[in-house]
Amino acid sequence: VHASCVEQWVMHQREVSADVPQCPVCHHPYAGFDRRPGLGMFAKLICCNSVVLRAARWIVFFSLIHSDASVTAKPSHHLPLPARVALDVAFFVAGALETASLTVSLPPGCDPPQSPLLRQLYTGNCLQLLMRIMNAAFAVLIMRHLCWSKVLPLYFLACIAFPIVPLARLISRYRSRHLSSLISCSALLRAGRWLIFFTVLNSFAWENAKPSHRIPFPAGVALHVAFFVAGVLETTALTVSLPPDLGPPLSHVLRQFYIGNRGELFTRIGDAACAILGIAGSCCLQVLPLHYLAYLVLPLLPFSRMISSGAAFLRIALTSVATLLLLPLAMVVGVVMSPLILGGWLYFDGALHPLAAGPHIMIIFVAGVLLVIHSIGAISQAPVVMILTTHIICLAGGLVELHCIHYWRWRRDHLWAVALLLSLFFVVMLIWSLFQGAIGKFAKSTEIAIAIIWLTLFVVLSESITGHLRSYYRSWQQRHSTFSLETPDVPLLG
Repeated sequence: VHASCVEQWVMHQREVSADVPQCPVCHHPYAGFDRRPGLGMFAKLICCNSVVLRAARWIVFFSLIHSDASVTAKPSHHLPLPARVALDVAFFVAGALETASLTVSLPPGCDPPQSPLLRQLYTGNCLQLLMRIMNAAFAVLIMRHLCWSKVLPLYFLACIAFPIVPLARLISRYRSRHLSSLISCSALLRAGRWLIFFTVLNSFAWENAKPSHRIPFPAGVALHVAFFVAGVLETTALTVSLPPDLGPPLSHVLRQFYIGNRGELFTRIGDAACAILGIAGSCCLQVLPLHYLAYLVLPLLPFSRMISSGAAFLRIALTSVATLLLLPLAMVVGVVMSPLILGGWLYFDGALHPLAAGPHIMIIFVAGVLLVIHSIGAISQAPVVMILTTHIICLAGGLVELHCIHYWRWRRDHLWAVALLLSLFFVVMLIWSLFQGAIGKFAKSTEIAIAIIWLTLFVVLSESITGHLRSYYRSWQQRHSTFSLETPDVPLLG
Protein backbone atom coordinates (compact mmCIF):
# COMPACT_ATOMS: atom_id res chain seq x y z
CA VAL A 1 0.00 0.00 0.00
CA HIS A 2 1.34 3.44 -0.85
CA ALA A 3 2.12 5.72 2.07
CA SER A 4 0.17 8.59 0.46
CA CYS A 5 -2.93 6.37 0.18
CA VAL A 6 -2.67 5.45 3.87
CA GLU A 7 -2.33 9.13 4.79
CA GLN A 8 -5.44 10.07 2.79
CA TRP A 9 -7.37 7.18 4.36
CA VAL A 10 -6.35 8.33 7.86
CA MET A 11 -7.49 11.89 7.11
CA HIS A 12 -10.83 10.57 5.83
CA GLN A 13 -11.32 8.43 8.92
CA ARG A 14 -10.65 11.44 11.14
CA GLU A 15 -13.43 13.38 9.40
CA VAL A 16 -16.07 10.63 9.62
CA SER A 17 -15.22 9.06 12.99
CA ALA A 18 -13.86 10.12 16.37
CA ASP A 19 -11.92 6.86 16.82
CA VAL A 20 -8.17 6.77 16.30
CA PRO A 21 -7.39 5.17 12.89
CA GLN A 22 -5.72 1.77 13.29
CA CYS A 23 -3.93 -0.65 11.06
CA PRO A 24 -6.43 -3.31 9.88
CA VAL A 25 -3.75 -6.04 10.26
CA CYS A 26 -2.07 -5.45 13.64
CA HIS A 27 -4.70 -3.05 15.05
CA HIS A 28 -1.99 -0.62 16.10
CA PRO A 29 -2.73 3.13 15.82
CA TYR A 30 -0.99 4.85 12.96
CA ALA A 31 1.93 6.95 14.18
CA GLY A 32 2.48 10.23 12.44
CA PHE A 33 2.22 13.98 12.69
CA ASP A 34 0.10 16.78 11.21
CA ARG A 35 1.55 19.28 8.78
CA ARG A 36 -0.30 22.53 9.36
CA PRO A 37 -0.06 25.56 7.07
CA GLY A 38 1.61 28.63 8.53
CA LEU A 39 0.98 32.34 8.55
CA GLY A 40 2.31 32.76 5.02
CA MET A 41 -0.38 30.52 3.52
CA PHE A 42 -3.01 32.19 5.73
CA ALA A 43 -1.95 35.66 4.53
CA LYS A 44 -2.06 34.46 0.91
CA LEU A 45 -5.57 33.11 1.43
CA ILE A 46 -6.74 36.42 2.92
CA CYS A 47 -5.14 38.50 0.14
CA CYS A 48 -6.77 36.31 -2.52
CA ASN A 49 -10.16 36.49 -0.82
CA SER A 50 -12.91 37.93 -3.02
CA VAL A 51 -13.93 40.53 -0.42
CA VAL A 52 -10.34 41.80 -0.09
CA LEU A 53 -9.89 41.96 -3.86
CA ARG A 54 -13.20 43.79 -4.21
CA ALA A 55 -12.16 46.33 -1.56
CA ALA A 56 -8.78 46.77 -3.28
CA ARG A 57 -10.47 47.53 -6.61
CA TRP A 58 -12.73 50.15 -5.02
CA ILE A 59 -9.76 51.69 -3.17
CA VAL A 60 -7.87 52.12 -6.46
CA PHE A 61 -11.03 53.52 -8.08
CA PHE A 62 -11.78 56.12 -5.40
CA SER A 63 -8.09 57.04 -5.01
CA LEU A 64 -8.01 57.95 -8.68
CA ILE A 65 -11.24 59.95 -8.37
CA HIS A 66 -10.01 61.78 -5.28
CA SER A 67 -6.68 62.71 -6.86
CA ASP A 68 -8.35 64.08 -10.01
CA ALA A 69 -11.00 65.91 -8.00
CA SER A 70 -8.30 67.56 -5.89
CA VAL A 71 -6.45 68.70 -9.01
CA THR A 72 -9.70 70.04 -10.50
CA ALA A 73 -10.54 71.99 -7.33
CA LYS A 74 -6.97 73.21 -6.71
CA PRO A 75 -4.56 72.85 -9.65
CA SER A 76 -1.60 73.27 -7.30
CA HIS A 77 -2.51 69.99 -5.51
CA HIS A 78 -1.27 67.67 -8.24
CA LEU A 79 0.30 64.26 -7.76
CA PRO A 80 3.91 63.62 -8.77
CA LEU A 81 4.25 62.15 -12.26
CA PRO A 82 5.42 58.65 -11.15
CA ALA A 83 2.56 58.33 -8.65
CA ARG A 84 0.06 59.51 -11.27
CA VAL A 85 1.32 57.04 -13.86
CA ALA A 86 1.29 54.20 -11.31
CA LEU A 87 -2.30 55.03 -10.29
CA ASP A 88 -3.53 55.16 -13.90
CA VAL A 89 -1.77 51.89 -14.76
CA ALA A 90 -3.25 50.20 -11.65
CA PHE A 91 -6.71 51.45 -12.62
CA PHE A 92 -6.54 50.17 -16.20
CA VAL A 93 -5.00 46.85 -15.11
CA ALA A 94 -7.81 46.37 -12.55
CA GLY A 95 -10.39 47.19 -15.24
CA ALA A 96 -8.82 44.78 -17.72
CA LEU A 97 -8.66 41.96 -15.17
CA GLU A 98 -12.29 42.51 -14.14
CA THR A 99 -13.35 42.51 -17.80
CA ALA A 100 -11.44 39.28 -18.43
CA SER A 101 -13.00 37.69 -15.34
CA LEU A 102 -16.55 38.59 -16.43
CA THR A 103 -15.82 37.45 -19.99
CA VAL A 104 -14.71 33.94 -18.98
CA SER A 105 -17.50 33.65 -16.36
CA LEU A 106 -20.46 34.64 -18.54
CA PRO A 107 -23.03 33.33 -19.17
CA PRO A 108 -23.80 32.09 -15.63
CA GLY A 109 -23.32 28.38 -15.21
CA CYS A 110 -20.89 27.99 -18.10
CA ASP A 111 -17.97 25.60 -17.88
CA PRO A 112 -14.59 26.97 -16.72
CA PRO A 113 -12.03 27.65 -19.47
CA GLN A 114 -9.40 25.07 -20.36
CA SER A 115 -6.46 27.44 -19.93
CA PRO A 116 -5.00 27.29 -16.38
CA LEU A 117 -4.35 31.06 -16.51
CA LEU A 118 -7.92 31.94 -17.47
CA ARG A 119 -9.26 29.43 -14.97
CA GLN A 120 -7.85 31.61 -12.18
CA LEU A 121 -10.20 34.39 -13.33
CA TYR A 122 -13.30 32.19 -13.55
CA THR A 123 -16.16 32.88 -11.10
CA GLY A 124 -18.46 29.92 -10.65
CA ASN A 125 -20.58 31.31 -7.81
CA CYS A 126 -23.65 32.96 -9.37
CA LEU A 127 -24.19 35.33 -6.43
CA GLN A 128 -20.58 36.51 -6.48
CA LEU A 129 -20.79 36.90 -10.27
CA LEU A 130 -23.92 39.04 -9.91
CA MET A 131 -22.18 41.26 -7.34
CA ARG A 132 -19.22 41.75 -9.67
CA ILE A 133 -21.54 42.67 -12.54
CA MET A 134 -23.27 45.25 -10.32
CA ASN A 135 -19.91 46.69 -9.21
CA ALA A 136 -18.76 46.98 -12.82
CA ALA A 137 -22.03 48.68 -13.82
CA PHE A 138 -21.76 51.23 -11.00
CA ALA A 139 -18.11 51.90 -11.86
CA VAL A 140 -18.95 52.54 -15.53
CA LEU A 141 -21.80 54.91 -14.60
CA ILE A 142 -19.58 56.83 -12.18
CA MET A 143 -16.82 57.08 -14.82
CA ARG A 144 -19.28 58.46 -17.37
CA HIS A 145 -20.54 61.03 -14.88
CA LEU A 146 -17.04 62.15 -13.87
CA CYS A 147 -15.83 62.46 -17.46
CA TRP A 148 -18.98 64.44 -18.30
CA SER A 149 -18.41 66.80 -15.37
CA LYS A 150 -14.71 67.16 -16.38
CA VAL A 151 -13.37 65.73 -13.11
CA LEU A 152 -11.53 62.95 -14.97
CA PRO A 153 -9.68 63.36 -18.27
CA LEU A 154 -11.57 62.37 -21.39
CA TYR A 155 -9.28 59.42 -22.16
CA PHE A 156 -10.94 57.59 -19.28
CA LEU A 157 -14.01 57.28 -21.51
CA ALA A 158 -12.16 54.31 -23.01
CA CYS A 159 -13.16 52.39 -19.86
CA ILE A 160 -16.77 52.47 -21.07
CA ALA A 161 -15.68 50.07 -23.84
CA PHE A 162 -14.71 47.42 -21.28
CA PRO A 163 -18.24 45.96 -20.88
CA ILE A 164 -18.53 45.37 -24.65
CA VAL A 165 -16.49 42.14 -24.51
CA PRO A 166 -18.55 40.39 -21.76
CA LEU A 167 -21.80 41.55 -23.38
CA ALA A 168 -20.66 40.29 -26.78
CA ARG A 169 -19.88 36.87 -25.28
CA LEU A 170 -23.26 36.80 -23.54
CA ILE A 171 -25.15 37.71 -26.73
CA SER A 172 -23.18 35.24 -28.80
CA ARG A 173 -24.06 32.39 -26.43
CA TYR A 174 -27.75 33.24 -26.09
CA ARG A 175 -30.48 34.04 -28.56
CA SER A 176 -32.90 36.89 -28.03
CA ARG A 177 -35.54 34.71 -26.36
CA HIS A 178 -32.98 33.41 -23.88
CA LEU A 179 -31.84 36.96 -23.09
CA SER A 180 -35.44 37.99 -22.45
CA SER A 181 -35.72 35.14 -19.94
CA LEU A 182 -32.54 36.32 -18.17
CA ILE A 183 -33.45 40.03 -18.09
CA SER A 184 -37.15 40.86 -17.78
CA CYS A 185 -38.75 43.82 -19.52
CA SER A 186 -39.91 45.25 -16.17
CA ALA A 187 -36.32 45.31 -14.89
CA LEU A 188 -35.18 47.21 -17.99
CA LEU A 189 -38.04 49.73 -17.66
CA ARG A 190 -37.25 50.19 -13.97
CA ALA A 191 -33.59 50.83 -14.77
CA GLY A 192 -34.63 53.32 -17.46
CA ARG A 193 -36.85 55.24 -15.04
CA TRP A 194 -34.11 55.52 -12.44
CA LEU A 195 -31.58 56.50 -15.12
CA ILE A 196 -33.81 59.40 -16.20
CA PHE A 197 -34.38 60.41 -12.56
CA PHE A 198 -30.70 60.54 -11.62
CA THR A 199 -29.73 62.19 -14.91
CA VAL A 200 -32.11 65.08 -14.18
CA LEU A 201 -30.76 65.40 -10.63
CA ASN A 202 -27.19 65.30 -11.90
CA SER A 203 -27.81 67.95 -14.55
CA PHE A 204 -29.29 70.44 -12.07
CA ALA A 205 -26.64 69.69 -9.45
CA TRP A 206 -23.96 70.27 -12.09
CA GLU A 207 -25.47 73.61 -13.08
CA ASN A 208 -25.75 74.73 -9.44
CA ALA A 209 -22.13 73.80 -8.73
CA LYS A 210 -20.77 75.44 -11.89
CA PRO A 211 -23.25 77.73 -13.72
CA SER A 212 -20.94 77.80 -16.75
CA HIS A 213 -21.55 74.05 -17.26
CA ARG A 214 -25.07 74.48 -18.56
CA ILE A 215 -26.75 71.75 -20.58
CA PRO A 216 -27.73 72.80 -24.13
CA PHE A 217 -31.33 73.93 -24.45
CA PRO A 218 -32.60 71.08 -26.72
CA ALA A 219 -31.02 68.43 -24.48
CA GLY A 220 -32.48 70.07 -21.36
CA VAL A 221 -35.98 70.22 -22.86
CA ALA A 222 -35.79 66.58 -23.96
CA LEU A 223 -34.64 65.54 -20.49
CA HIS A 224 -37.46 67.40 -18.72
CA VAL A 225 -40.06 66.03 -21.13
CA ALA A 226 -38.76 62.47 -20.56
CA PHE A 227 -38.92 63.04 -16.80
CA PHE A 228 -42.51 64.32 -17.00
CA VAL A 229 -43.64 61.50 -19.32
CA ALA A 230 -42.05 58.86 -17.05
CA GLY A 231 -43.83 60.33 -14.03
CA VAL A 232 -47.22 60.45 -15.77
CA LEU A 233 -46.89 56.88 -17.11
CA GLU A 234 -45.88 55.55 -13.68
CA THR A 235 -48.82 57.37 -12.06
CA THR A 236 -51.17 55.89 -14.66
CA ALA A 237 -49.83 52.36 -14.04
CA LEU A 238 -50.30 52.66 -10.28
CA THR A 239 -53.76 54.21 -10.67
CA VAL A 240 -55.16 51.39 -12.82
CA SER A 241 -53.49 48.71 -10.63
CA LEU A 242 -54.65 49.89 -7.20
CA PRO A 243 -56.14 48.50 -5.03
CA PRO A 244 -54.16 45.24 -5.42
CA ASP A 245 -57.20 42.95 -5.65
CA LEU A 246 -58.75 44.98 -8.50
CA GLY A 247 -59.12 43.34 -11.91
CA PRO A 248 -57.63 44.76 -15.11
CA PRO A 249 -59.43 47.70 -16.73
CA LEU A 250 -61.72 47.21 -19.70
CA SER A 251 -59.92 49.68 -21.94
CA HIS A 252 -57.35 48.03 -24.17
CA VAL A 253 -54.96 50.99 -23.78
CA LEU A 254 -55.15 51.11 -19.98
CA ARG A 255 -54.77 47.34 -19.79
CA GLN A 256 -51.20 47.75 -21.05
CA PHE A 257 -50.40 49.65 -17.82
CA TYR A 258 -52.02 47.13 -15.48
CA ILE A 259 -49.69 45.41 -12.96
CA GLY A 260 -51.14 42.06 -11.93
CA ASN A 261 -48.11 40.77 -9.98
CA ARG A 262 -48.34 41.93 -6.36
CA GLY A 263 -44.58 41.73 -5.81
CA GLU A 264 -43.88 43.97 -8.79
CA LEU A 265 -46.68 46.33 -7.75
CA PHE A 266 -45.25 46.82 -4.26
CA THR A 267 -41.78 47.29 -5.74
CA ARG A 268 -43.02 50.05 -8.01
CA ILE A 269 -44.88 51.69 -5.12
CA GLY A 270 -41.62 51.70 -3.16
CA ASP A 271 -39.75 53.18 -6.13
CA ALA A 272 -42.38 55.90 -6.50
CA ALA A 273 -42.19 56.75 -2.78
CA CYS A 274 -38.38 56.99 -2.94
CA ALA A 275 -38.59 59.20 -6.03
CA ILE A 276 -41.11 61.53 -4.34
CA LEU A 277 -38.88 61.81 -1.25
CA GLY A 278 -35.88 62.47 -3.49
CA ILE A 279 -37.70 65.24 -5.35
CA ALA A 280 -38.85 66.84 -2.08
CA GLY A 281 -35.37 66.69 -0.57
CA SER A 282 -33.72 68.04 -3.73
CA CYS A 283 -36.17 70.97 -3.83
CA CYS A 284 -35.49 71.73 -0.15
CA LEU A 285 -31.73 71.68 -0.86
CA GLN A 286 -32.31 73.95 -3.90
CA VAL A 287 -30.89 71.38 -6.29
CA LEU A 288 -34.12 71.13 -8.29
CA PRO A 289 -36.29 74.15 -9.19
CA LEU A 290 -39.34 74.73 -7.03
CA HIS A 291 -41.76 73.94 -9.86
CA TYR A 292 -40.72 70.28 -9.47
CA LEU A 293 -42.77 70.27 -6.25
CA ALA A 294 -45.79 69.91 -8.55
CA TYR A 295 -44.79 66.25 -8.93
CA LEU A 296 -45.83 65.74 -5.30
CA VAL A 297 -49.43 65.96 -6.53
CA LEU A 298 -49.06 62.85 -8.73
CA PRO A 299 -49.39 60.29 -5.89
CA LEU A 300 -52.77 61.73 -4.93
CA LEU A 301 -54.46 60.07 -7.91
CA PRO A 302 -53.42 56.49 -7.02
CA PHE A 303 -54.27 57.18 -3.35
CA SER A 304 -57.75 58.32 -4.31
CA ARG A 305 -58.45 54.87 -5.80
CA MET A 306 -57.83 53.24 -2.40
CA ILE A 307 -59.92 55.65 -0.32
CA SER A 308 -63.68 55.41 -0.24
CA SER A 309 -64.66 58.79 1.25
CA GLY A 310 -63.45 62.33 0.65
CA ALA A 311 -62.78 62.96 4.35
CA ALA A 312 -60.44 59.97 4.54
CA PHE A 313 -58.68 61.16 1.38
CA LEU A 314 -58.19 64.65 2.82
CA ARG A 315 -56.92 63.23 6.12
CA ILE A 316 -54.32 61.02 4.41
CA ALA A 317 -53.25 63.89 2.12
CA LEU A 318 -52.70 66.23 5.09
CA THR A 319 -50.82 63.48 6.96
CA SER A 320 -48.52 62.91 3.96
CA VAL A 321 -47.77 66.62 3.57
CA ALA A 322 -47.08 66.97 7.31
CA THR A 323 -44.76 63.95 7.18
CA LEU A 324 -42.77 65.46 4.32
CA LEU A 325 -42.49 68.80 6.14
CA LEU A 326 -41.51 67.27 9.49
CA LEU A 327 -39.09 64.72 8.02
CA PRO A 328 -35.97 66.98 8.26
CA LEU A 329 -36.77 67.80 11.92
CA ALA A 330 -37.31 64.11 12.68
CA MET A 331 -33.95 63.24 11.10
CA VAL A 332 -32.13 65.86 13.22
CA VAL A 333 -33.85 64.71 16.41
CA GLY A 334 -33.07 61.10 15.55
CA VAL A 335 -29.36 61.82 15.06
CA VAL A 336 -29.14 63.74 18.34
CA MET A 337 -31.15 61.22 20.35
CA SER A 338 -29.54 58.09 18.86
CA PRO A 339 -26.74 57.87 21.51
CA LEU A 340 -29.34 58.01 24.31
CA ILE A 341 -31.44 55.33 22.62
CA LEU A 342 -28.38 53.13 22.15
CA GLY A 343 -27.31 53.69 25.75
CA GLY A 344 -30.74 52.68 27.03
CA TRP A 345 -30.74 49.52 24.93
CA LEU A 346 -27.26 48.55 26.14
CA TYR A 347 -28.23 49.27 29.74
CA PHE A 348 -31.30 47.06 29.69
CA ASP A 349 -29.30 44.39 27.85
CA GLY A 350 -26.70 44.42 30.64
CA ALA A 351 -23.86 45.37 28.27
CA LEU A 352 -22.87 48.70 29.86
CA HIS A 353 -20.47 47.04 32.29
CA PRO A 354 -17.09 48.88 32.27
CA LEU A 355 -15.29 45.65 31.31
CA ALA A 356 -17.72 44.78 28.48
CA ALA A 357 -18.02 46.04 24.90
CA GLY A 358 -20.99 48.34 25.61
CA PRO A 359 -19.05 51.45 26.73
CA HIS A 360 -16.76 51.17 23.70
CA ILE A 361 -19.78 51.03 21.39
CA MET A 362 -21.19 54.12 23.10
CA ILE A 363 -17.90 56.00 22.63
CA ILE A 364 -17.71 55.06 18.94
CA PHE A 365 -21.34 56.04 18.41
CA VAL A 366 -20.95 59.43 20.10
CA ALA A 367 -17.80 60.13 18.10
CA GLY A 368 -19.66 59.14 14.92
CA VAL A 369 -22.53 61.51 15.68
CA LEU A 370 -20.07 64.35 16.30
CA LEU A 371 -18.34 63.49 13.01
CA VAL A 372 -21.68 63.72 11.17
CA ILE A 373 -22.40 67.10 12.81
CA HIS A 374 -18.89 68.23 11.82
CA SER A 375 -19.46 67.15 8.22
CA ILE A 376 -22.38 69.61 7.87
CA GLY A 377 -20.20 72.41 9.26
CA ALA A 378 -21.88 72.87 12.64
CA ILE A 379 -18.85 72.16 14.88
CA SER A 380 -15.13 71.60 14.52
CA GLN A 381 -13.40 68.23 14.66
CA ALA A 382 -11.73 68.96 18.01
CA PRO A 383 -14.35 67.02 20.09
CA VAL A 384 -13.80 63.91 17.98
CA VAL A 385 -10.01 64.14 18.44
CA MET A 386 -10.42 64.63 22.20
CA ILE A 387 -12.67 61.57 22.47
CA LEU A 388 -10.20 59.42 20.51
CA THR A 389 -7.23 60.64 22.57
CA THR A 390 -9.01 59.91 25.86
CA HIS A 391 -10.08 56.52 24.60
CA ILE A 392 -6.49 55.72 23.54
CA ILE A 393 -5.37 56.21 27.15
CA CYS A 394 -8.17 53.93 28.39
CA LEU A 395 -7.31 51.26 25.81
CA ALA A 396 -3.63 51.35 26.73
CA GLY A 397 -4.53 51.01 30.42
CA GLY A 398 -6.84 48.09 29.60
CA LEU A 399 -4.07 46.28 27.71
CA VAL A 400 -1.64 46.74 30.61
CA GLU A 401 -4.21 45.39 33.08
CA LEU A 402 -5.18 42.47 30.83
CA HIS A 403 -1.64 41.26 30.10
CA CYS A 404 0.30 42.31 33.21
CA ILE A 405 -1.94 42.83 36.26
CA HIS A 406 -4.72 40.22 35.68
CA TYR A 407 -6.91 41.65 38.46
CA TRP A 408 -10.15 42.40 36.60
CA ARG A 409 -12.31 39.84 34.82
CA TRP A 410 -13.15 41.15 31.37
CA ARG A 411 -16.47 40.16 29.82
CA ARG A 412 -16.32 38.22 26.57
CA ASP A 413 -19.53 38.61 24.54
CA HIS A 414 -20.70 38.90 20.95
CA LEU A 415 -20.81 42.72 21.08
CA TRP A 416 -17.02 42.93 20.73
CA ALA A 417 -17.38 41.91 17.08
CA VAL A 418 -20.01 44.64 16.58
CA ALA A 419 -17.72 47.19 18.21
CA LEU A 420 -14.84 46.11 15.97
CA LEU A 421 -16.91 46.56 12.80
CA LEU A 422 -18.15 49.97 13.99
CA SER A 423 -14.58 51.08 14.74
CA LEU A 424 -13.42 50.09 11.24
CA PHE A 425 -16.32 51.96 9.65
CA PHE A 426 -15.73 55.01 11.85
CA VAL A 427 -12.02 55.23 10.97
CA VAL A 428 -12.78 55.00 7.25
CA MET A 429 -15.34 57.83 7.53
CA LEU A 430 -12.98 59.92 9.64
CA ILE A 431 -10.09 59.62 7.18
CA TRP A 432 -12.44 60.37 4.30
CA SER A 433 -13.69 63.53 6.02
CA LEU A 434 -10.11 64.60 6.69
CA PHE A 435 -9.23 64.36 3.01
CA GLN A 436 -12.36 66.28 2.09
CA GLY A 437 -11.75 69.05 4.64
CA ALA A 438 -9.58 72.11 4.17
CA ILE A 439 -7.09 71.73 7.03
CA GLY A 440 -3.33 71.90 7.15
CA LYS A 441 -1.06 68.98 6.29
CA PHE A 442 0.34 68.72 9.82
CA ALA A 443 -3.10 68.67 11.45
CA LYS A 444 -4.34 66.14 8.88
CA SER A 445 -1.34 63.85 9.44
CA THR A 446 -1.73 64.12 13.22
CA GLU A 447 -5.41 63.21 13.18
CA ILE A 448 -4.80 60.29 10.80
CA ALA A 449 -2.03 59.00 13.11
CA ILE A 450 -4.36 59.30 16.14
CA ALA A 451 -7.10 57.38 14.28
CA ILE A 452 -4.71 54.58 13.25
CA ILE A 453 -3.25 54.27 16.77
CA TRP A 454 -6.75 54.19 18.25
CA LEU A 455 -7.90 51.50 15.82
CA THR A 456 -4.77 49.40 16.42
CA LEU A 457 -5.15 49.50 20.20
CA PHE A 458 -8.86 48.69 19.97
CA VAL A 459 -8.25 45.71 17.66
CA VAL A 460 -5.51 44.39 19.99
CA LEU A 461 -7.72 44.76 23.08
CA SER A 462 -10.71 43.12 21.38
CA GLU A 463 -8.58 40.21 20.15
CA SER A 464 -6.93 39.81 23.55
CA ILE A 465 -10.34 39.47 25.21
CA THR A 466 -12.27 37.42 22.65
CA GLY A 467 -9.56 35.62 20.66
CA HIS A 468 -11.80 35.38 17.58
CA LEU A 469 -8.94 35.70 15.11
CA ARG A 470 -6.80 33.15 16.93
CA SER A 471 -9.63 30.61 17.13
CA TYR A 472 -10.43 31.13 13.45
CA TYR A 473 -6.75 30.71 12.55
CA ARG A 474 -6.50 27.48 14.54
CA SER A 475 -9.68 26.05 13.06
CA TRP A 476 -8.42 27.00 9.59
CA GLN A 477 -5.12 25.23 10.32
CA GLN A 478 -7.00 22.15 11.48
CA ARG A 479 -9.18 22.09 8.37
CA HIS A 480 -6.21 22.42 6.01
CA SER A 481 -3.73 20.21 7.87
CA THR A 482 -2.34 17.04 6.26
CA PHE A 483 -1.37 13.81 8.02
CA SER A 484 2.08 12.28 7.39
CA LEU A 485 3.25 8.89 8.53
CA GLU A 486 6.37 8.62 10.64
CA THR A 487 9.22 7.04 8.71
CA PRO A 488 11.69 4.89 10.71
CA ASP A 489 15.22 6.12 10.94
CA VAL A 490 16.62 2.60 10.34
CA PRO A 491 15.35 0.64 7.34
CA LEU A 492 13.58 -2.63 8.14
CA LEU A 493 15.54 -5.82 7.35
CA GLY A 494 13.61 -8.54 5.58
